Amino acid sequence: MFLFGNSSPLFLSKQFVAMQTLGGAGALRILTHCGSQWIFIPRPTTANHKSIFEKNGLHVGSYPYFNAQTNTAEHVGFLSISNTKQAILSKISVLINDHYFSPPIHGARIVSTILKSHELAMEWRSELLNMQSRISHMRKALIANLSVIGNKLDLSYLSYLSYLSFLGQQKGLFCYPILNLTQVERLRSDMHIYIPANGRINLAALNSHNIAYVAEALLSVLLEK
Repeated sequence: MFLFGNSSPLFLSKQFVAMQTLGGAGALRILTHCGSQWIFIPRPTTANHKSIFEKNGLHVGSYPYFNAQTNTAEHVGFLSISNTKQAILSKISVLINDHYFSPPIHGARIVSTILKSHELAMEWRSELLNMQSRISHMRKALIANLSVIGNKLDLSYLSYLSYLSFLGQQKGLFCYPILNLTQVERLRSDMHIYIPANGRINLAALNSHNIAYVAEALLSVLLEK
C-alpha cells in the first residue's frame, strides 16, 4: 500500500506479491533462486548487492545510473514480465521454506498494526517526513559549508559552482561527491572519515558538530593533484 499508493492500478488489481524476508539482503538472496541467470543492477549501487548475486551463481550486469564525467543521472527503460500471481507466490513460498522457513513474525505484526491504525500511520508518516527533512537539511548544510570554504580559497570559478549545483540536485539518503579511490583512502587514513570505495556519503551520519570538518576534508582531497 505504502510502496504503490492506495490509488495505484497495480495495488487495486492485486497484481503483485509481497512477502516478509530477513532484511533487504534476504530478499535479494531469495531473488537469486527465481530462475534467472542474469541480473542487472545500477552503477553505482549498494556494495554488497553484486556479491550476493555472484556468490549465488548469477551473471551480474550493470546499467549506468550516474555519469561522473557529466555529473548527471542517467535513466534507462526496463521491462519485467512475471508468471501468474499464484505461480510466483507458490515459488517464493517454497524458496523461503528451503532457506529459513519463516522470519520472525513480530516485524510483520508491527507493520500491520501501524498501517491498520489511522493515528499510528499518521504518526509514522510524520516521523518519516522529519527524517526526510533532516537529511535534506544536512545536504544543504554540507553544500553551504563547501561554498563558504570555497569562497575563502577563492574557488569561484564555474566548474566549482557547477559541482555544488550538482550536489544540490541529488536526492535521498546518500551524497555522491565524485571521489576516486585514492581520495577515499586519504579520507580514511588521514582524516578518519570512513566511507565506501565509491565515495558515497551517508547524510544521516552528518550533524552540526561534524559537518564543517567533513566539508573541509572533502574539499582538501578534491583539490589534491
